[in-house]
Amino acid sequence: MLRWRSAVLLFLSFPGIFLLLNSCSSGPPQPKMGTPAWYWEAANEQFTAGDLAKTQEHLERVVASDNPYKARAAVWHLVMSSGMAMGYKELAEAYDAGGEEVKDKASQAAEFRRLGNDARRSAKQYCLALAQELESFQKENAGATEFALEFAFPQGSPGEDPALARVRKGMLPPESERAQLERATVKRGVVLETASLVGADGDPAKAADMFKTQPVKVPRAVFLYGLAESLFEESKIFDRKQLNEPDKKKILYQLALDCLKPASEAGDEGLKKKAKSLEDKIAKEQKTLPKNV
Repeated sequence: MLRWRSAVLLFLSFPGIFLLLNSCSSGPPQPKMGTPAWYWEAANEQFTAGDLAKTQEHLERVVASDNPYKARAAVWHLVMSSGMAMGYKELAEAYDAGGEEVKDKASQAAEFRRLGNDARRSAKQYCLALAQELESFQKENAGATEFALEFAFPQGSPGEDPALARVRKGMLPPESERAQLERATVKRGVVLETASLVGADGDPAKAADMFKTQPVKVPRAVFLYGLAESLFEESKIFDRKQLNEPDKKKILYQLALDCLKPASEAGDEGLKKKAKSLEDKIAKEQKTLPKNV
């Protein structure tokens, strides 16, 4: 007992030792809540947890001011906005198709239309977030030859959720399963969009391998070409038979053309050919827009 008490007294006689051990165990100081560093960490945590909407909210906070995290958050924000817009667009199209299958059953058809419109409004939200951020991103990174993606490869299956095929056939899932279908479809949109923007030729497995080494550096022409393709596809939610907002289509077409310029001037002949093909498609669609927009 005397030995034990002597050891305790000896330890307490050196308070510096206790403070040193305590400081070592606490680790580095945590970012102050509400700072860009805190929002950046929160975005990573929510992304890992699979909450894409919260991830986007935190990234928007980071890009709202000049700070050391803004550049990397802006790239991530573009990828997320485009992927989520594409996911919701696919969900809306599935509900539209299902509504056509049951158009003779008024109440069911109305529910399919409601769900399709809800998904389309969400697609619009993320599409416009992409458009708004892209314009400033282009200006702020005018001299960049490549972009660094500093986040983990997104979770989610690149394959379509089987429930989505049933929706297209007019089989409405129970309300309890719709949220899960929405999450799976939006996650898939982000997975496929990430693979597209890093130049993995739509191969998620290839893209996932690229993300094993961080950061993933993507040539400017490749990244912006991928966004141009997405903008063109997302513009369809503003068609006359959908949201009927030709002014939004016009804006997206112009942004897509701006994104195609680096690809058109690149040394990669395959990329130049794809850029020319997409440019021709956009020019054709521009002619169909009302002259007063």
